[in-house]
Amino acid sequence: MAPNLHLKNIAFIFLIIPLLNSCVTQHKLMTAKTLRVIDRTPYLIDPFEDSKYLQFSSVQIYKKDFLTTLKSKLEEDNISVVVDSVQQITDYTLILSKLNIKETIIDSILDDISSPDNGQTFSLHVCTISAETSIYNSKAVLLDDFAKTDYSIEDLRESPTFTDFLLALIFRHTKCCRCKVRNLAYNIFEYVAEGCAKSTANAVVNRIIKL
Repeated sequence: MAPNLHLKNIAFIFLIIPLLNSCVTQHKLMTAKTLRVIDRTPYLIDPFEDSKYLQFSSVQIYKKDFLTTLKSKLEEDNISVVVDSVQQITDYTLILSKLNIKETIIDSILDDISSPDNGQTFSLHVCTISAETSIYNSKAVLLDDFAKTDYSIEDLRESPTFTDFLLALIFRHTKCCRCKVRNLAYNIFEYVAEGCAKSTANAVVNRIIKL
């Protein structure tokens, strides 16, 4: 059964992840480095009968978006990237060990006494991608492990009708319009994959800077 949460609590929970991901300032490397990315996932999709977004693309597309964005972001920060090449010697190796793709539902209670929907429960879909990676130096010594997550969650919007506008003119201080769930983009998982990849790239650069 889905958890029953107030919207304010949901906002707090899902704001924590990006704040944690950005707690270390990321800088561009002054000296160019090379890095080999090795894909050892199983990439996992958690089965979900009530999915609204997973079916619009394939896990291969989400994984490609992740790897493409990871490579692009690292190269912006002065790290030349090769993928799955065992012949080329590089300064570092990054192993992608898990890519988890998940859609869930959270039941949330609207907490707004001025709304006619106050106290009503809405089901919001949450789209999440998490990646687990490990970075090694050129001597195959483990330097660090990273676990990064990005997500997108549906929210609520007011959906006024013509009658609502008329009521608003009469009752100026009362919200008369009803709330509806605002859907995410149909390809939202592609954007979530890109966000997760950027967080991973930032973690890699920050770790190399500390060496």
